[in-house]
Amino acid sequence: MSKNDILAKLQSALNDPGSQKSGEYLEEHVAVQLKRSIGDDHVGVIQALESWLELREEPQTMIAVRMAAKFQIQELRPLIEKLAQEIEKGDAFLPFYKRWTDEALEKLM
Repeated sequence: MSKNDILAKLQSALNDPGSQKSGEYLEEHVAVQLKRSIGDDHVGVIQALESWLELREEPQTMIAVRMAAKFQIQELRPLIEKLAQEIEKGDAFLPFYKRWTDEALEKLM
């Protein structure tokens, strides 16, 4: 499985009608997809989540932040730190999103 395969699975989670109605459903649906993939292709999962982190789009970026914390993907810490700094400076997202990056960074310590 590759980064693109994993991104396709994650995109299917975004397109799920339940995901469009509920953020919690979306997050759980993505977590299920990643759990299936992380053991087989840890590098692909990291690369897919990196892509979402770099998008700076909701919901993908914040789902990637939460999945990095949930699955303890330490390799994503620098990107989440950068995102947190951008949020703090007002360069990305509204200020209330910083709580999600802060929570993730705390879990990734």
